[in-house]
Amino acid sequence: MQTQKDKFDALVKYNEIEDAKKEGKAEGIKEKTLKIATNMLKKKMNIKDISEITGLTEEK
Repeated sequence: MQTQKDKFDALVKYNEIEDAKKEGKAEGIKEKTLKIATNMLKKKMNIKDISEITGLTEEK
């Protein structure tokens, strides 16, 4: 039988795993956006347009 502490520990672990998944997805999206911006630069697109389309700053 699970104690309250066991249930709490399981919930904390579950939340940590879910947070890690979300963080991984966000990192993947960021990497993909940078790759797209790099490809746009290779195609000689205007930096201002790339920034508007991707949501990245012109500095990035």
